[in-house]
Amino acid sequence: MKRAFLTLALLAHTAAAADKLAVLVMDPLSKDLACDCVKGYAQRNYRVLAAHLQQKLGAEVTVHHAETLAAALKDMPQAPDIIIGKQSVVMSEAAKNKLDFAPVARLTGKDGSASQQGLIVVRHDSPLKSVSDLQGVRILFGPADCDEKNAAILATLKQNGVAPPKKLETASSCSAAAEVLMKLPAAEKAAGVISSYAEPLLSGCGTIKKGDLVVIAKTADVPFITAFASAKLDIERRKAITEALLDTGGDPELLQIMESLLGFIGMDEPDASTPPKKPLSWNQFRGPHRDGTVEWLPEKLPVTAAFAWQATLPADGIGGLAATENEVIVSCRDTLDEADMWLSLDAKTGRERWRYVSPAPARTPLDYGNSPRATPLIAEGRLFLLGAFGHLHCLDLKSGELIWTSHLPLEFDAPLPKWGHAASPLLIDKKLIVQPGGTEASIIALDPENGDLLWQTPGRRAAYASLIHATMNGKPQLIGYDEKTLGAWDPATGKRLWEHTPPNAGDFNVPTPIFDGAHLLLSSENNGTRVHAFDAEGKLIFKPLAQHEDLSPDSHTPVIVAGKLIGFHTNLHVLDAKTLKPLATLEDRDFGVYASIITDGRRVLTLGEKGVLLLHDVQSMPPRELDRLRLCDNNTHVLSHPALVGNRLYVRLGEKIAFLVL
Repeated sequence: MKRAFLTLALLAHTAAAADKLAVLVMDPLSKDLACDCVKGYAQRNYRVLAAHLQQKLGAEVTVHHAETLAAALKDMPQAPDIIIGKQSVVMSEAAKNKLDFAPVARLTGKDGSASQQGLIVVRHDSPLKSVSDLQGVRILFGPADCDEKNAAILATLKQNGVAPPKKLETASSCSAAAEVLMKLPAAEKAAGVISSYAEPLLSGCGTIKKGDLVVIAKTADVPFITAFASAKLDIERRKAITEALLDTGGDPELLQIMESLLGFIGMDEPDASTPPKKPLSWNQFRGPHRDGTVEWLPEKLPVTAAFAWQATLPADGIGGLAATENEVIVSCRDTLDEADMWLSLDAKTGRERWRYVSPAPARTPLDYGNSPRATPLIAEGRLFLLGAFGHLHCLDLKSGELIWTSHLPLEFDAPLPKWGHAASPLLIDKKLIVQPGGTEASIIALDPENGDLLWQTPGRRAAYASLIHATMNGKPQLIGYDEKTLGAWDPATGKRLWEHTPPNAGDFNVPTPIFDGAHLLLSSENNGTRVHAFDAEGKLIFKPLAQHEDLSPDSHTPVIVAGKLIGFHTNLHVLDAKTLKPLATLEDRDFGVYASIITDGRRVLTLGEKGVLLLHDVQSMPPRELDRLRLCDNNTHVLSHPALVGNRLYVRLGEKIAFLVL
C-alpha cells in the first residue's frame, strides 16, 4: 500500500497558523492507498479535493494518507482537523484514540450512493450456493472496526435462519479475506466477507483470478465514506468545511476525479436511492454531466402514462429538451416553416412563459425536417440556442430577451452541413464553444457575455457530434469530430492537439465520444465501438485497446454504467467498458430503431423511438427488466432526447410535450 504526504501551496498570501487545516484520508478508494492491480479503479485524487477546499476556505490545507488513525498520528505534525474514511472505521478509531470528531458529509460513489454492502463470497468450486448453506461453516469477516458491515452480515445470517458464529474470525482487509479463502483446502467449506467497493477483486486482483470467487449474498446498505470534522474547530469553521464539501457536486471535473456522481452530500440528505430534494438541472446535451447520468432513477414506473400536464407545440421537432426545476426549453419551427422557434414552459404547469422566433428560411430543405437539432444550453441565467441553419442566439433565461446573436455560416464562411448544424454548444472556462465548420474557423470560442470571438482554429467542415471537455494527464482538451476526423483542441487557445482518422471511411460522426476518466470510447456506424488509451502527453493512442463491431449506431450515444458500456443499435448491447466483451444483448420490439438512454449508475431508463419507456436493473447480468410504460401510440416517432430533473421526466411526443412524475 502507498502512503503520501503533500503540502499544498498557499493561495496568494501566507495563512496564519489558525488558518491551517490538516486532512487525513483513510478512504480505501484513494489512489494513494488502493491496490494498483485493477486499472481505472480506486483512483480518487484527494490532492485535487484539497485544492478545492483550500480555494473555498482560504486556508492552507495539508493532506495525509494512512490506513489507520494510529499510524497517521505518529507521522502527522498536527492532529487532523478533517478525517475522510469509512464511517464505522473512523468512529471506532477516533474513540480508541480519544479524539472527538463529528460526521459532516458523505461521499457518493459513481452510482450516486453513499452506502456500501457486505458481500458473502465463496470459491467458484464451493458447494455453498446460498446463505442457508452457511450453517456451521467457517466465515472470514472483515476487520473488527468495520462493525456496521459485520453487523449487516450477522443480520443477513439471522434472516436466513443461520446461527451466527460464537466468535467472529476477522481478516485485516477484504483482499486478505479473499486470499485466505483461496488458500484453504478445496475440501474445506468456508466463506468470506468483502465490501461491495472491493467487488473488482472478483474480476481478478493480485493472486485472485477472475472467476475464483462468486457472490452468494448481499447485505442491506450501510454507510460508507464519510467526512468528519474535529470538535476542536469552532462552529463557523465546521460549517464552512461542510459547505465546501457539499459544493463539490457542482464541479463535473472534480466529480470525475473523485469517482463520484453527486460529490459530498449532507448527512441527512438522501442519496441516489431516493429522489433528490434539490435535483440537478438537465441544463445541456445529455444532462447535467453531458454523459446521460443523473442522481436517481425509480425502481418502478407509473402504472399508466398519467401526465401531470401536456402542451401542444406549433410543430414537431427532433432537438433535445433542456430543463430546470422552473422551466422547460423546447425547440421547433413556426407553422410556415420559415423560422426557428424556442418556447419556455413552466416546469410545473406547462404554461408558456415566452417564445423566441428567429427567421431561418430553408433554402435547401433538410432531411428529418428543418427544426433545430442542438439541445439548448442553460448556464448562469442565460440560454444559448443553435438552429439547424447556423443561427446562434444568447437569451435571458427568465425573460427570453435577446442578448446577442450570430449567424455562423455567414460570419465564419462555413458551408451548411448536409443535415444541418446539430452539435450542442459547450460552455467551459467562460468560453462558449461552437463548431461553424469554416476553413479558417472549424471550431471557435466566443465570449458568452457578448458573443465576441475569443479564438478560432482552422480545419474541416462541421460534424454532427457534440464536443466534450476532458482532462487527461493534466491536459485539458476539447474532444470531438470534424467532418472526417476525431480530434482534440486546447480549450484555452483552440490549437489542435491531435487528430485521428478512423480506419473505415464514411462515418457521419453523429454519436458523441465518451470519456471515462482514463479512456476514450467511440461508437459509429462504420467502425463499431472502440476503446482508446492516452499516452503520457495526453494524446490519443490510435490503436484501440479493444473493438466491438456489433454496437455500431449511426446517431445514438451510449452511456457508461458501473464499468459497463450500454448502447443501442437494433438491440440494447451491454459490454464490458474496458474490454468490450459482450455481457448481454436485449432484443425488444418496443425499442424501435432509435433509443435515448439515461442512467443513475444502477438502472437504465430507455426511451425507444416507438414511445415506450423501459427500465432495467443493470447491476445484474443480463439486465433485469423492472418495468415498461407506453407513452404514445405507434404512429408517433420519438427522436428527441428527454430531460429528467429529479423525478420529473419531460418528453417530446410528436407535436406535444408531456410531463410525467416517475
